[in-house]
Amino acid sequence: MKKRLIFLLILIFITSCAKPQWQEEDICSKLNCEIQKPTNEDISLNISKKPMLGEKVDIVVTYNSRDYQGNVKVVVELPEGYQYISGNKEVNSFVTKNQEIKLDIKAKAIQVGGWTLMAYFEHDDLKQPAVVYSPVLKEGVDESMLVPIPPKLK
Repeated sequence: MKKRLIFLLILIFITSCAKPQWQEEDICSKLNCEIQKPTNEDISLNISKKPMLGEKVDIVVTYNSRDYQGNVKVVVELPEGYQYISGNKEVNSFVTKNQEIKLDIKAKAIQVGGWTLMAYFEHDDLKQPAVVYSPVLKEGVDESMLVPIPPKLK
């Protein structure tokens, strides 16, 4: 019994020291919004690779209206470790049911760090984020050496 308790305490300690992953719930609380999907809409955020310093990446954000119809805004926010090159970072559009909006962005990794990319859609009183941890590395810097940096909210 004592060994199990010690093992459990060690396991809890190790998992509490693990690198945090920025979840939509954390971001949404900072955006002063509620996680809710009454219309079943969704948003996804993908990056082509975890870049080395100076490399270019492709960032793709896909929003699907599902059963929502109306005006929607889709936004991508790049952290300071990434430099915008081209593509749409924001779209305001009227969508019909099951319509997809896709944003293709090219960016360059310009600063080493444990960066978190964020995109979100909003309409009416709903704001729903998507986040991806995407550190910028350089020779001699391992991802485990970096501290995750949450997105800066505007």
